[in-house]
Amino acid sequence: MSRTLQVMLHRVNLARPLPAERNRPDMIHKRYDYASWFMRHAEVSHCVFSDECGYNIWTARNQGRARIGDKAYRQVCGQRGRNVTVALAISPTNGLVFHSAIIGGMNTQRFSDVLAQKRLNLDPDENIIFIYDGPPAHHSPADPGQNTELKKLPPYSPFLNIVEQSISVFIPPIIAE
Repeated sequence: MSRTLQVMLHRVNLARPLPAERNRPDMIHKRYDYASWFMRHAEVSHCVFSDECGYNIWTARNQGRARIGDKAYRQVCGQRGRNVTVALAISPTNGLVFHSAIIGGMNTQRFSDVLAQKRLNLDPDENIIFIYDGPPAHHSPADPGQNTELKKLPPYSPFLNIVEQSISVFIPPIIAE
């Protein structure tokens, strides 16, 4: 069977889950509406993309030393470590605007506090639009200050947030440590 599939230019690949909702017509329309909005507002206002990612700071090596013929063991405790949430804000014009590490997970109050801290790092007289994704912690955040607008990304659209791409760059070195 494998040879037959190879002749037909097929190959066995790892199947990745694809949410059925991602490419529904209404989701595609929401992404189109967001892109149209962004093209109208990106030139006139200062857009700042905001996101965060969580890490468990418990790490352990998978390899160890042992005499030839013996198995390598490592003693572990029953619980894993604490979570650390790294929050970032990136502006297409100013680069990295804000970064912070928070012990524990993100909730609505912490997200509102982080937005307020991000706003303090920017010019108070400038119109700022914070663009963020939609996990439960991001529902109904408090207004971070004057001259500030909040814009939520459409569902299933991480590719529209430049912070997601930044996070994907520094995850492998953290995991490798």
